Amino acid sequence: MASGDVDFNIDTPPKLYAHESAVYVLDEYDFTDRLRANVGLRLSRFDHVGPLRTTIIDERGNSVGKEEIAPGKPIASFMALEPRASLRYTTGPKSSVKASFSRAQQYVHLASFGSSSLPTDV
Repeated sequence: MASGDVDFNIDTPPKLYAHESAVYVLDEYDFTDRLRANVGLRLSRFDHVGPLRTTIIDERGNSVGKEEIAPGKPIASFMALEPRASLRYTTGPKSSVKASFSRAQQYVHLASFGSSSLPTDV
């Protein structure tokens, strides 16, 4: 299907294969009877592997061939540290104030083909 001079390919997107692993450490500190901290660090790794069939594009945007990547062959690897921390201050027997921070990585992103998204797209 074409619109002007732009070609749109709406074929089924290819399946992606990957391995994901992580290690997590956590510790809790009680500074006082009322103040507690929870600190953690997660090391995550994501490995994109074959099989994959890709189109080779030249500098002008023209398709010049296909490349087949064998099953299990590494394509790309990503690794990141993900820190987490939280504080809890107890204000009474049944109440407290809490604050937290975390940083997470999202290695695979959803690319929707439609103009609207649904909860089932995740």
